[in-house]
Amino acid sequence: PIIRKEFVEPLVPRGKANLEKIGIEFPVRIIYSLIGFPEDPDMIKQFAAWALTILAGPQIDPKKAAEAQKAALEAAKNLYDAIRPIVKQRRAQGTEGSDLISHLIRAEHEGRHLDDHEITTFVRSLLPAASETTTRTFGTLMTLLLERPELLDRIRADRKLIPKAIDEAVRYEPVATFKVRQTARDTEIRGVHIPKGAMVSCIISSANRDEDIFPDADQFLIDRPRKTNLGFGFGPHMCIGMGVAIAELDSVVNAILDLLPNIRF
Repeated sequence: PIIRKEFVEPLVPRGKANLEKIGIEFPVRIIYSLIGFPEDPDMIKQFAAWALTILAGPQIDPKKAAEAQKAALEAAKNLYDAIRPIVKQRRAQGTEGSDLISHLIRAEHEGRHLDDHEITTFVRSLLPAASETTTRTFGTLMTLLLERPELLDRIRADRKLIPKAIDEAVRYEPVATFKVRQTARDTEIRGVHIPKGAMVSCIISSANRDEDIFPDADQFLIDRPRKTNLGFGFGPHMCIGMGVAIAELDSVVNAILDLLPNIRF
């Protein structure tokens, strides 16, 4: 309902649509609603700005790294200081809601409940989840479909194809082109020794186009046999926002096809 009523319906009377604006805003609006933040647009924009500052912390250039890390730490503290009163207020009001903060307050593990500090820290770590990466995947997906009008018509007629299109877009143009991992033990890959504790850059954009795994890998083909690609990561560090991101993308594409039936470049 949020995507349809707040973001897509207002485009209908205009006769044209700039999808960039809704693509930037709807993922943040959704994840913050699921977390349970108040309906305050100014607060949401500020939280989103702080979250992006945290994401910008890692830098290659040493001078930029020092400045970015300082800004990221300040943004993390600002977020913590802003979120904790919300958690405290929610606990005082009661926790009957279905939002994440209420679920965390009610949660019990081995006879223990989470305190306000633990909940605040966990919520803060989730703020970037399913947001700017969803924005960029949305842009990629819509571009790939609009470049292929026959495919778009086919998906419009059969919405069960939308998850296939999302999966193929994530494979074809992954938002995170590489993942960094640290080896847990000495290992060897194709004759190259990698010592325990080494940092390894795994190039996802290459792996997702491995011809041994994906025939015609340089083609955008939604009918290819379903195989796990690495766009959302892999192993213990699989993207925590994956399920939310896929649900958001499915919802927004359905809304666009329903309400903007003649959409084209």
